Amino acid sequence: MTRRPIIGRGTRSTIHLDPKEMRQLMRALRRGRSLEDRKTAIINVMKAAAEPAREDMEQSAPVDTGRLADSFRSRKLLRVPPRVFGIRVGAVSESKLAGWRAHFTELGTKHHDAQPFIARAIARQTPVVLKNLRVGLQSLLKSLIK
Repeated sequence: MTRRPIIGRGTRSTIHLDPKEMRQLMRALRRGRSLEDRKTAIINVMKAAAEPAREDMEQSAPVDTGRLADSFRSRKLLRVPPRVFGIRVGAVSESKLAGWRAHFTELGTKHHDAQPFIARAIARQTPVVLKNLRVGLQSLLKSLIK
C-alpha cells in the first residue's frame, strides 16, 4: 500500500473587489439594516456561490451507504475576527450522517488506500466559486442601490 502525502487542512480563497464597489456595497448595506442583517445577506451570497463545490463533493464521494455523500453542507464560520465573513463547505457530523469520517476516505488509513475526492472537488470548483461570488456580490449591490 502506498501512502499519499497529506493534503492541506483547507483552502482559503480571497476575492478582491474594486474599492469603489466595496464602498458602495457597504454604504448600501448600512441603509436601514442591522449589522446581523448585513452579515446574513453576505453569508447567503457566499453560500450560493459555494454551492457548486458542495455539489461536486457530494457527487464525487465514494458511495457505500450514501451517508457520507449526504453529509456535505455549507455553513457560516462561527469563530472569526470582527468584520470577517466566512463559510465552510464540507462534511458535517450530525446524527445519522457520516461527515465525521470523511477524512478516512480522503486521506486513507493503514488498511485502506486514500480515495481523495474533496481536494479534487475544491480544485475543480474554486474558479467557479470565485466567479459566482463576484457576480453574487455585484447583484446584491445592484439590488440594494435601486
